[in-house]
Amino acid sequence: MRFLSLFFCIAFFLTLSAAEFTGKHTTVPAGTLQIFQIDNPNQIGDIYLMKTPEGKFILTDTGVPRTVETVLIPALEKHGVREIEYLILTHFHSDHVGGVLMLLNDANFKVKKILCSTLSAKDSPERFAVRYQDVIRQAAKLNGIPFVEVKIGDEIIFGKGVKAKIVGTANPGKKYILNSHSIVYRLTYGEFSALFTGEAKLNWRISHNISLATRLFAFTDYSYFQGDLENTLSFAINRFLSTQINVNLRYDTSVPSDIKWHKLQLKEILSFGFAYSFKNL
Repeated sequence: MRFLSLFFCIAFFLTLSAAEFTGKHTTVPAGTLQIFQIDNPNQIGDIYLMKTPEGKFILTDTGVPRTVETVLIPALEKHGVREIEYLILTHFHSDHVGGVLMLLNDANFKVKKILCSTLSAKDSPERFAVRYQDVIRQAAKLNGIPFVEVKIGDEIIFGKGVKAKIVGTANPGKKYILNSHSIVYRLTYGEFSALFTGEAKLNWRISHNISLATRLFAFTDYSYFQGDLENTLSFAINRFLSTQINVNLRYDTSVPSDIKWHKLQLKEILSFGFAYSFKNL
């Protein structure tokens, strides 16, 4: 007897959210090196864009696929990007490199070189990430883009007086989570320097239907600091109903301390979900 299966899923979400984070991006130093953070919804995967004194662009990570057309590409167009000198992929989680394939296939943009640090299948703590890096490697080859693996101690010249020193890469000796294998680099330009760090995540299953996910990320150029602490509490009421509470904290020293916004900011999101699935023979 052959069994015919039908899968049907209905999902409905109601979301209540506070105001978005605010901040200002400054040119450091003025008129020469420029650094922009491209904000993604719910801070999924941080994206940084740099413009060197010669007008060359360096992009660090791309975010998830679903925000390429709504977040990444509009930001690149806003800053007049057509060629990306270096695309730096910190690690192969989809929230950091999920938009790479769409970017490589977009005729409006040209990526000249990809910098990354990879792991073999036997060394990676997450096999799916190895598959992701192999697909991106193949796409780069098909597009004639050098796929360059960096190691600790390497120095990359981004432009006149602008260089990055690799201080952290994938380490086969670490058997934890993929975030432990992120590229970390120190950017210098004259007396200015900035450290582009990795991220830390904690996933805790409190009970069979309650879980907590926490993510910590920080960036500093030693005169400016931004730190994000994101917390998501998921509660499955039953097989039909679920809810999430997101509480995201940000400390941003670039925000003026006036009556409306302060350096310490809070964004809360409360989501209610309904889902049902069934199978028929």
